[in-house]
Amino acid sequence: MDNKLAEKAELPLYRTLLLVRLRGKAAPMLPLLKAIVEPAIYTAPADRDRAIILRWVLRDIKSSRLKMSPIDQHDLRDLIDMGLVEMRNDAPALTNAGVNAIR
Repeated sequence: MDNKLAEKAELPLYRTLLLVRLRGKAAPMLPLLKAIVEPAIYTAPADRDRAIILRWVLRDIKSSRLKMSPIDQHDLRDLIDMGLVEMRNDAPALTNAGVNAIR
């Protein structure tokens, strides 16, 4: 994540993430990422349902409920690709963008 881009544009981190993802390979996930970080916007039902699932995964990671409800590897990979989660010591952890997404 390029924090200099966020400082220059004076945008919130998650909006900068959306701009960066437009330039990267994750552009097809843009509506899903928008649905995660801005749950009040209108999205397609499939994106909305997927965003709800991924928001719960983010909450599970934040609350360390991973032993009770293991994370699906596909969900984890999607969140890592979107820059909302990173791996620390073989355990998923929220990035700043991930924390902001579930506030």
